[in-house]
Amino acid sequence: MTQESELSAEALMDLAVTLNVIFKERDQLEAIFKFWRNPDLKIFQMDKMWDLRNRQYLGTRYDSRKGAYDWDLSMKLHDRGAFVIGRNEYFKWREKGVAFEIREGIYDIPNKSIASGLLLRHKGEKIPARGYWGDIVTGPYIAFGIESEEKSLLKTRNGIHVKSAQDISQYNITALFHELVNGSCYTLPSSPEHSSQANICEVIEEEEEGSSLNNMGENKEETQTEESQSQAKGGGSNSEYDFFPLDNVRVHFLPVNCIQDLHKKMKFERFFNVTYFSCSMVQHVTPKLKLISAPKATLIVELARFMLDLKKEQIEGFADQVAEVAKEAGYVPFGTVDGMKDTFARFELKEGC
Repeated sequence: MTQESELSAEALMDLAVTLNVIFKERDQLEAIFKFWRNPDLKIFQMDKMWDLRNRQYLGTRYDSRKGAYDWDLSMKLHDRGAFVIGRNEYFKWREKGVAFEIREGIYDIPNKSIASGLLLRHKGEKIPARGYWGDIVTGPYIAFGIESEEKSLLKTRNGIHVKSAQDISQYNITALFHELVNGSCYTLPSSPEHSSQANICEVIEEEEEGSSLNNMGENKEETQTEESQSQAKGGGSNSEYDFFPLDNVRVHFLPVNCIQDLHKKMKFERFFNVTYFSCSMVQHVTPKLKLISAPKATLIVELARFMLDLKKEQIEGFADQVAEVAKEAGYVPFGTVDGMKDTFARFELKEGC
């Protein structure tokens, strides 16, 4: 076992994790983790898989694909409220699959966590294949990059957004991690260009050299003191493999098809206060869901607002379908459900259910 894996194992022990899965699924998880750790870049050639998906999706439009990109952005994403997404960043993601470039550099290492398996039919037989079968049209910006509590990030000049979807995503993720760790709201650091007063500094070389040596000694003492305090608390040395210290948090890995049988376990009876379903899992919203939901539990269902291949009538019909299955399961909506305006539909479990 390498030092890296030892650190990862130790960090996982600190993070409370419960595997409520069968042995077959444990073996599958182990195989996935080993695949992630494989350093061979040829085992998952993302650039070739992305181009193949693009060719299959666009077909005869592939040679004029930039026109297809522009249509999807202007007539679909912008029309559905994602105005912040810019042309350059969207086109680059559609072409290469690279969405966020926080640092300057070459992004040539594939993200193996987005790989998945699929049974493909070849010459009448089903053959398992690993590849990328995810989204190549909508983009990842809609998750954290089109809305923000920090309204200064949504400012426009001459009808163009000052900040990009990448900037907004970076702020939202930073704020999320900050609030998880510190339990307080995150505020955007003020930049020098927005400062109302200018600072005037007089620099003297001799004094600067002497003060820099003193500061180096003080910083070294402070670093040694912080390390000793960290080791005294039992946290060990700070490393990039440490997890955020979240008290009273436990992660449960459940079986793939657990919704239909989860109510049979006493510990999950009337247990969940909030349940979330993606738009591809709506078929699991059944009357059995209320058996594992706490009184007045909240149900959140993703709608098809940003599924660009669907027409307006299909999106609205899907929203009506979600409202209907939630009603059959014993939930009532918070307000009205509008498929073209709402990204999620929220419901509450009725009293007496």
